[in-house]
Amino acid sequence: KGLIEKFLAIERFLEKYPFYKGQFTFVQIGAPSRSLLKTYADTISAVEQEANRINWKFKTRNWQPILFLKK
Repeated sequence: KGLIEKFLAIERFLEKYPFYKGQFTFVQIGAPSRSLLKTYADTISAVEQEANRINWKFKTRNWQPILFLKK
């Protein structure tokens, strides 16, 4: 819960403080225990899309701001 909001906070932080780009990685672990439920799968898909969008916006050759792990 609140994963997209956390990712949006990372985005806003990097927009406001661009000198932190490359200085940290936000690691989020999502437990796929309910991945067979359609609503849960849809939520995970939306979370992954948001992480990818933000990573694409800020990434460098050797760094991305968000690491989303499904474990």
